[in-house]
Amino acid sequence: MRQVIVHADADAVAQSTGARLLIAVGDAVALRGRADVVLTGGTVGIALLEAAAASPLAGTVDWTSVHVWWGDERFVPA
Repeated sequence: MRQVIVHADADAVAQSTGARLLIAVGDAVALRGRADVVLTGGTVGIALLEAAAASPLAGTVDWTSVHVWWGDERFVPA
């Protein structure tokens, strides 16, 4: 079942999502031996990456097993 989580502001979204991203990446590496992450830009996207980089959880990820891809949803056909 899906759940909608509402945060107070964009910073809270970035902090929460950054932590969730790091947990998901760590889990993927542990289960599959690698994780693939697609990065996008935008104000909240950049804030999310900054929050993830500053998180203590960032040190728990085996970054040698993380493959980073650049994405831009503007290039997806309508």
